[in-house]
Amino acid sequence: MINRKMIDEGLAPILGYMLIPVAFFYLSNFLFQKIDFANYLMVLASIMFQFNLSGKARNNFLSIIFSNAIKNKIRIIENLIVALPFLLMLVYNGCFIESIILILISLLLSFVVFRNLGFTIPTPFSNKPFEFCNGFRKSILLLPVAYGIAIIASNVENVNLGLFSILLINLTAISYYVKPETEYYVWIYSCSPKRFLREKMYTGTKFLIILNLPILIPLLYVFHAEYEIILFIYIVSVLLLWLVILGKYSAYPREMNLYEFIVIVGSVFFLPLSLITIPYFYNKSSKNLKTLLHD
Repeated sequence: MINRKMIDEGLAPILGYMLIPVAFFYLSNFLFQKIDFANYLMVLASIMFQFNLSGKARNNFLSIIFSNAIKNKIRIIENLIVALPFLLMLVYNGCFIESIILILISLLLSFVVFRNLGFTIPTPFSNKPFEFCNGFRKSILLLPVAYGIAIIASNVENVNLGLFSILLINLTAISYYVKPETEYYVWIYSCSPKRFLREKMYTGTKFLIILNLPILIPLLYVFHAEYEIILFIYIVSVLLLWLVILGKYSAYPREMNLYEFIVIVGSVFFLPLSLITIPYFYNKSSKNLKTLLHD
């Protein structure tokens, strides 16, 4: 499956297996050099990847094929394999406590299966657009953790933990927009492509503010001396949200490929580049959506 995905992206598998570890190493080192809470980001990234292995359908399939004991061993091995690159980088940078915490969380998640609840979770968002409604319900367990981290950060006066909680919330919300929806959910909008894109960006920004308000105001009050970095991270998060929305519809109906993700990430790390990439994705998205949307 990984080989097929690389081929679809136009990348030779052997080259991909060589480049990915190198890119991961240099990107991780860059984060540790530039960000004080990179150790928390490593733990978070590993956990988010492991969430994908805890789906109900996937675990039910494993239960049918294997005995319970073998299934548990497979899940433990899977989670540890996913955690291994992040563990190595944590150890490499001397973050031994975080490494132990990640191992314990990985083992715990091996026995966790995310099941559908028997009721609909209410959300503070309208059904239009649907991304925040669906995403909020899927990440309902992650958001209280982020808010809890923000409370702890305020109590112990650790600004890095506070910044981490903002990133955790914002990256979770931005992930709601990565997967393309079916064409019907675009077609039902009775507007031009440009108005559709502006509405998506406006609504996404508004709902991102709603998610952030419970922690943004308290953090600005407690860490008022660091208000510039707090607001900067929030502004960059909004910029990343716009890039992901525009990037998704520039590639629509297919998923964004590796190169488009690289352009988006590069635009965040080198902000002047976004002055080019945002108009580029916007114009490309507008042309791409003309078959589904009209003035």
